[in-house]
Amino acid sequence: MLVNANREVVIASRFNTYADNDTAYMYHCHILDHEELGMMGQFLVVK
Repeated sequence: MLVNANREVVIASRFNTYADNDTAYMYHCHILDHEELGMMGQFLVVK
């Protein structure tokens, strides 16, 4: 999906099972410079 500059994106996803508490899911942009701008991160899905 192409997101133009200065746009906000909200991602909603349903997880039917719980992941391992020690293994995070990851989201990212394919431009490495964007890591510092919050377009790359990790999150855990737990009870």
